[in-house]
Amino acid sequence: MQGGSATIKDLRRLLSPHPQSAHNTAAAPNIEIYRGVGYLMARDVTIQKLGLQSAIKSKNAVVCPGFPSDSFSSSTFDGRFDGEYNRLYLVTDCADQVFNSASLRKPHAKRVGASTDWYCYNFVNYRVKALPRLGISHQVGLENNGSLLRIESVLIDSKGRPAEAVRWFLPKPLAELILFCISNSEHRP
Repeated sequence: MQGGSATIKDLRRLLSPHPQSAHNTAAAPNIEIYRGVGYLMARDVTIQKLGLQSAIKSKNAVVCPGFPSDSFSSSTFDGRFDGEYNRLYLVTDCADQVFNSASLRKPHAKRVGASTDWYCYNFVNYRVKALPRLGISHQVGLENNGSLLRIESVLIDSKGRPAEAVRWFLPKPLAELILFCISNSEHRP
């Protein structure tokens, strides 16, 4: 996949200061991802809990390098989330259990510091910058006693203005699994 090595490098840089690589597929109870939605909660229960039954939705495979191949889907819901986001993505496994969520928005003219050495700014939808002069800002915060990473990513246009922002809620077990997949892919001939 084009850009795979750059995206894997970004994921490693972003995640490795927090969890360690682990083949962790065990249930991890009590990790709240978003507004009462728990890690491994059934997709249909999640949709009902968030009141998204009537929201416009679509479902696509998650194809970002670094994620386990053919393992995750993303259900997209349009609406208003947290007052400023226009889209919510629920990432589920093959059994339709929720693994993480991301929100997307067009940010206001609030400037943030950015770097041109990042490549990917939306790992759920695998969105990368199109031009080397564009910048990306990533900020990682830990929530729920370190069991959940909140990743804020912003694509900065060539004039230094935010063009698109993503908030990604990533449970620690999934971050560990992504790091495990990355390290295994690097050791294959």
